[in-house]
Amino acid sequence: MIKATNFIHKEDWQNLNGNDLYVSMLRNKTYADVDGDQLEQIIKYLESNVVGLCFVDREKIYNHFKVYVYFENPVDRDNYIATCNTILGLNKINS
Repeated sequence: MIKATNFIHKEDWQNLNGNDLYVSMLRNKTYADVDGDQLEQIIKYLESNVVGLCFVDREKIYNHFKVYVYFENPVDRDNYIATCNTILGLNKINS
């Protein structure tokens, strides 16, 4: 099955190499510390709700992930921050 995506692959990210899009995406960088279940929820949100281009990088630190997300569009970034805070907050309440 072939799907359209707004995610940038790692090689695409490296090929941007300082052009205007790269600089714009650096300006719209976010990060969050999440666990595996929260990471899945965040990725699902990004796959279905991001309008512009998006690059996701993650580091696994013990049982948690540090997730860096770079957005082309600042509106996507702001929506992501609000949604991510809601997801993380609801998970804390339910724990």
